[in-house]
Amino acid sequence: IGDVRTIAIKAKVKFPNVYKARESRNRDQYMYKWLNMRYDLLSNGGVKLLPFPNLRARAIPGTRNYTTRGIMADLPGEIVKFSYCQLASTILDLGRAWLKMLVDPNVSPLEFDKIRLVIRLVNLIRNRNTPFELIKPDYTKQSSQRVLFPDMSAKGTESIRLNGEDRFDNVYIYCGSLESINEILGPNSVSMSTFVTPLFDKSTHNIYGNLEEDEDLYVLLFETEESPEVQYGGIAEWSQFPNVTEYDILTEDDLLDLFTSDD
Repeated sequence: IGDVRTIAIKAKVKFPNVYKARESRNRDQYMYKWLNMRYDLLSNGGVKLLPFPNLRARAIPGTRNYTTRGIMADLPGEIVKFSYCQLASTILDLGRAWLKMLVDPNVSPLEFDKIRLVIRLVNLIRNRNTPFELIKPDYTKQSSQRVLFPDMSAKGTESIRLNGEDRFDNVYIYCGSLESINEILGPNSVSMSTFVTPLFDKSTHNIYGNLEEDEDLYVLLFETEESPEVQYGGIAEWSQFPNVTEYDILTEDDLLDLFTSDD
């Protein structure tokens, strides 16, 4: 706690010192550094913090130098780092579902699916897995159902389109450092993982997964007619950067503001 935009769980660990490694020609040189911890999902739906392995600098092929690039991004698990905007949006989704549950006896449990991000964070902070339950009111014992906002019915209902073209169709999101975005846009093709924009959920998708420690988050938003090699759970995998019709580079705040306004 302390960052104006994010909350994270950190640990002070031995981190490779590439400057001393270069001078001594020995990659077993370290310094102590605060790093974001990672967590794993348990089969019962709980979470657990993962210990850090012994981190070692990697040799740069063809040189006598070493690098730490990639050693954090390649670790298993999800980063325990969330933006306050993500958490606020999740709590807002919870409030909406609660209100709906008060007036609708047939609310699907999926209405509450997005709150799992906050539940994970609470359990990680408390270092225990506490089950959280919601009790649905029993309407069978009531003679009538109370309408919370009776004056709204006179104004009609909002029209919601359930199918048809979306303004984000064929648009994808890559989140990472500015350096990695420049590499993607460069002449040499690189593989990458992106979010499918119409399916992007800021309360569940990890936007920090491609970041190294202390890097600022940037977003590559691009549109293409090409299809990714693999697509699952709102994630699209590419073996190389496709031909795009247009693209834009956003900041972390730009991305969160974009999807908050759509709520």
